[in-house]
Amino acid sequence: MIPETVPDLREKPHVLADQGAGTGPVPARTAVAVVGGSVVGLTTAALLARWAVPCVLVEKHPAPLNHPRARGFSPRTVEVFRQLGVEAAIRAVAGLGSDDPTTPAMRAATLADPDPHLFEAGVLESMAGISPCTAQPVHQNLVEEVLYRRALDLGADIRFGVRAVTVDQDAEGVALQLRDRNGRDHLLHADYLVAADGATSRIRRHCNIAVRGPGTLAHVLSLMFEADLDSLLQGRRFNVCYLDHPKPGTVLAPAGPGRWTMATGYAPEHGETLADYPPERCRAMITAALGDPGIEVNLLPKMPGSDDIAASFTIGAQVAERFRDGRIFLAGDAAHLVPPTGGFGANTGIQDAHNLAWKLAAVHHGHAGPALLDSYHDERHPVATYTLGQALARARERTGHEHHDTPEELDPAPTVIFGHQYRSTAVLDAPTDAAPALPPDQLNGQPGTRAPHLPIRQGQHRASTLDLYGSGFVLLTGPDAEDWAKAANAHTARRATPLTTIRIDTDITGHDRPLADAHGITSQGAVLIRPDGIVAWRNASSVQNPGAALDEAFDQLLHNRPGSSTD
Repeated sequence: MIPETVPDLREKPHVLADQGAGTGPVPARTAVAVVGGSVVGLTTAALLARWAVPCVLVEKHPAPLNHPRARGFSPRTVEVFRQLGVEAAIRAVAGLGSDDPTTPAMRAATLADPDPHLFEAGVLESMAGISPCTAQPVHQNLVEEVLYRRALDLGADIRFGVRAVTVDQDAEGVALQLRDRNGRDHLLHADYLVAADGATSRIRRHCNIAVRGPGTLAHVLSLMFEADLDSLLQGRRFNVCYLDHPKPGTVLAPAGPGRWTMATGYAPEHGETLADYPPERCRAMITAALGDPGIEVNLLPKMPGSDDIAASFTIGAQVAERFRDGRIFLAGDAAHLVPPTGGFGANTGIQDAHNLAWKLAAVHHGHAGPALLDSYHDERHPVATYTLGQALARARERTGHEHHDTPEELDPAPTVIFGHQYRSTAVLDAPTDAAPALPPDQLNGQPGTRAPHLPIRQGQHRASTLDLYGSGFVLLTGPDAEDWAKAANAHTARRATPLTTIRIDTDITGHDRPLADAHGITSQGAVLIRPDGIVAWRNASSVQNPGAALDEAFDQLLHNRPGSSTD
């Protein structure tokens, strides 16, 4: 696991606007261009840089939004942060933005209501034992600051205030015409492009990729402000509060000491624009929600250095028909827009990045053929479709409204977060007729599933089995599988595949459950784990020629056979 650095954001919580990164000339060429500097784009850039892939990220806004948007990150997402070496940093900033997730939600006419209804929010369910990580109740803007710093540290080139004006691709790569905040144009050539440019993705439309699903469900106006609300709260605490004013469905949430965010209805479909919400009107809307016009409210800009107060967001439900068009890949909201019920949206996008980045790295470094990249759509599209259905099912439970795409079954959150089963050419022998996701207690090393978390000891060091993964492939072998270990060493000598062999009871020991059994192998078996922690292949026992079996597995997984490469 990468050593962690923990930034102190308490005295200067908005660091991205003044870092000075990306102020020199835009490079003429890079391996991967990323369009979109929100949480998914930043995660993609950080992961690519970690795997030594040159990348340039461009974001049209001059600075990140202060507005929180996502308000919680699942344990599976925190596992990605752990792999990036920022888990401790995320935990450190979690206390800056959100209230304790165990505090109840609240419903009232206004915050001054003397008798509000308190209920369990159920946002971050307990998942102890499934992961070495815990869910983090942290606002997205704080996570983005941590990811930004980490991406820079790892070597990513990040450019805020730079817009992708045109995008064109051919068999050789992608050409992006960029325009910076001073109106100067730049031409960037990339081998591949990751479009993380949001729900209304211009790049998705340019690729003529349609979306399927109910579409836009609502538009939301978001405001950030500072106010002392102690006189209204009278000792009450809440994680989120649903109010009837200034409009039914208004949501108020803590965003740090003395800082709050309010989201309410917004109607661009009826001609409204953000210009219709000057500071005076915004302040009046906030005091209406509070139920006390005498409360002093200090409005905060939507991004550092901006005079704009209000931001708008779309709540919707849609999945793009394709996540890949030639050398262009969709990720995050550009690929799938998931309503907030369940808190799956940003988390699903981060898993997109985790799935795609190692594949781009394998192709860039010559370890895999380009056909490996087809597995991105094949794996992530079914997950997005399933996750959207689960979010809609949760919306039905809360509102009673049902869309035609809503599934009958509502699966527990741990199943949705951890249980997906990939089926693609990047997984060998995955079941073809299995459910889209399994309960975590049924995960035992099946190909296409996340490898199980088990506490282990490496020498004197305590860790998780998940800490073994992330730098390359890992062949985990049973205690008596010496032939598999020898075959792996011979394979890496011949092929230079990034592969580490770890032998149970020799290199690692478990102290809760037999490690071989937990991965579905005997003492003479082996299981191959991808850099994203997904089981790629498993052989439960010994075989007559383990070297040939391993070579055959990698040939299929990485498309290294002659004629297997496609763009």
